[in-house]
Amino acid sequence: MHGYSSHTFKLVDNHCKFHFFKWHLSTNQSVKNLAPQRAAQLEGENPDYATQDLFNAIADNNFPRWAAYIQVMEPEYTKKSRYDIFDITMVWSQKEYPLMEVGKFTLNRNPEN
Repeated sequence: MHGYSSHTFKLVDNHCKFHFFKWHLSTNQSVKNLAPQRAAQLEGENPDYATQDLFNAIADNNFPRWAAYIQVMEPEYTKKSRYDIFDITMVWSQKEYPLMEVGKFTLNRNPEN
């Protein structure tokens, strides 16, 4: 599953200069969906199915991976924006604020508690 941050975050450098940013995670696995009937069945039988599936994949050394990207906005653009950049219902345009790859994200162990 792909993911992204709804919230806007702030990056600050050593000189107190800052930029706003949002996270985007793009799965390296293929996206697979359950048939609606099977999803409804699992919802009633095991509402934690997705968590269990993730836990089992990690236990089997089938580690899920994502490419990590950020969208960056200069502070002065907040005044020009057509919307409140802190509104979690708004998505930043990838045309205006392109994705920049910053690394990889891997889940390689399960919690022990």
